[in-house]
Amino acid sequence: MTRETEILESSQIQSSSLLDYLQLLISFRGPITVAEYMNHALLHPEFGYYTQDQSKGGAVFGKDHDFTTAPEISQMFSELLGIWVIHTAMNLGFERFHLVEIGPGRGTLMEDVVRTISQFSHVSEKLEVIHLVERSASLRKLQKEKIQWPDVQWHETFSEIPGDVPCIVLAQELFDALPVHQFELTEHGWCERLVDILESVEDVKETEEAEDNVNRGEKRGNQKGKEKEKDKEKERDNIVEETNRVHLELNLPNTSLNSVDTRENELGEDEGDPLRFVLSPAPTNASRVYVRMFNPIPVKPIEGDKDQISSEAKEVSEEVSEESTDEKIVVDEEAIGSRLEVSPAGCALAQDIALRISTHGGAALFVDYGKDRASGDSLRGIQNHKFVSPLQNPGRVDLSIDVDFASLKAAVLALKIDGLNVYGTVGQGDFLKRLGIETRLHALLQTNITEEQAEALYLAYHRLTDPDEMGTVYRAMSMVSMPEGNEEISYEHSPPAGF
Repeated sequence: MTRETEILESSQIQSSSLLDYLQLLISFRGPITVAEYMNHALLHPEFGYYTQDQSKGGAVFGKDHDFTTAPEISQMFSELLGIWVIHTAMNLGFERFHLVEIGPGRGTLMEDVVRTISQFSHVSEKLEVIHLVERSASLRKLQKEKIQWPDVQWHETFSEIPGDVPCIVLAQELFDALPVHQFELTEHGWCERLVDILESVEDVKETEEAEDNVNRGEKRGNQKGKEKEKDKEKERDNIVEETNRVHLELNLPNTSLNSVDTRENELGEDEGDPLRFVLSPAPTNASRVYVRMFNPIPVKPIEGDKDQISSEAKEVSEEVSEESTDEKIVVDEEAIGSRLEVSPAGCALAQDIALRISTHGGAALFVDYGKDRASGDSLRGIQNHKFVSPLQNPGRVDLSIDVDFASLKAAVLALKIDGLNVYGTVGQGDFLKRLGIETRLHALLQTNITEEQAEALYLAYHRLTDPDEMGTVYRAMSMVSMPEGNEEISYEHSPPAGF
């Protein structure tokens, strides 16, 4: 157990909110990466946005709360994804299969998908188990109330799902919530954006008192040196562990500086935020590993200090700089200020899904907010259907980024799996129209509904498909792998429905 963890978990200190926890964590360890901040803000066991109890303000989906997902805009969206599952299962010739959703939220999507599949007995009788990857106990409770199927199983992670049966995987608005690292090109190379606290004198005194409580009776000099070394080792181990999750060296698309956002995100920290973004004074281990995957620009190591970050982070960064083997080349001044945002967690999950469906055959469908390229700084907070600072009220504000579909696709193709094909992206509007949303809209309008209900259907249709609404910014991507014995079936010249 590291020193900061011991203090945070000690009986002398009780965090009453995620902000308290983060302030204490940063006080002992120094600034944290954007990826770690996102992990805590969304998935902290007690205070995370998605994991805390619904009654305490967590994961508030719907028109009356923080945001509305496509399945809650209209049943048409979920029904058409159900049709996609049916069409895919029939084309792949499944004798039996499992259906998986990662991040099912309130269960609205799967509820409508199951209802749709149930109307086609020749497919529903082959669907054995529904697997839901969900960490929130309160959301699991909501899902159990909605999803009517004989065998529904819940899992903490995707890796827990059995791999001995063909499966179809759905991930709708999932990858936009996975953590990202952010980097900025400076005269010293690619430095990492970190999250720090606005620390007052009183805060420093309280931190010192907490240290004294935990270390009472100990000789602090030697202990401090040992723990500092452990912290440095932990930082290296975290990067190694995160990198190892991406199974092969990625051949990710080069991201020219012209295609990376150089302007600052207008939704950066506000003046009233108790947290702030800072920049590491030197390239970090993460920047050395991840930037090269996208844009391997050799840069010179740091030659001096910058008072942009607390002393704890500076010591770590300076040590990393001393170990640098980067070629000493002056960075183009015009490129300084460019930012790059990468999601190793997203690439690793896409690879895990690809490996899973390629074992016994299957398919995956991703629908999310994003682009076919990397972003510079797309992190934003969402509260009451409005974009807010991502550092505002952590744990009570949803966080979202633009998904880099090009990197997801490149990560999957880097595995070089025989028989695995990747399709897309296509805009959500075109995807739904190819699946028949206009036909479904017409059918619903012929039922016994009121004028208000008909108008709501029209509005939902336009919101889901119009380029100025969700039709272009939301995109769909698919992976398909043939089951054993059905290799003669090929999607090479006939892609899956909607693509």
